[in-house]
Amino acid sequence: MSGRLLVVDDDPDAIEVVARLLQREGFEVHRAESHSDALFQVISADPAFDGVLALFGAGGPDAAVRFTEAIRTHADSSIAGTRIVAVGYHGDSQVELWASGVDGFVFRPPHEHDLLREVEAALAIAEDAREAHRSSELEAARSTSA
Repeated sequence: MSGRLLVVDDDPDAIEVVARLLQREGFEVHRAESHSDALFQVISADPAFDGVLALFGAGGPDAAVRFTEAIRTHADSSIAGTRIVAVGYHGDSQVELWASGVDGFVFRPPHEHDLLREVEAALAIAEDAREAHRSSELEAARSTSA
């Protein structure tokens, strides 16, 4: 698979590990080390990114939720529709991330094949199926975290 991805994390070493993995699979990878830098890059990207992989290790799920909500509420629909895969923890963070509008979720620590599978699935899902996919995943996350 190929495409333009933005990898965002507050840990530059984590970004490099994930970037190398994605590049090996044929992706063009851009990097951001903060929520604000990632948001700026998504807004100003030309051509647009095919997706964003949000890790936010030290910032935790709150950072990924804030980032996703900033994207989803953007006035420009092409930016608001950016596909986002988040890496997070079991339980509440998974529910919060699906509720904020992510297109994919991988448990921390991410395993290589899970990360690739989720990124590829998020990029491949049909536009008109995204909302139903999110709703289904949110319900599943709620049922397993209860």
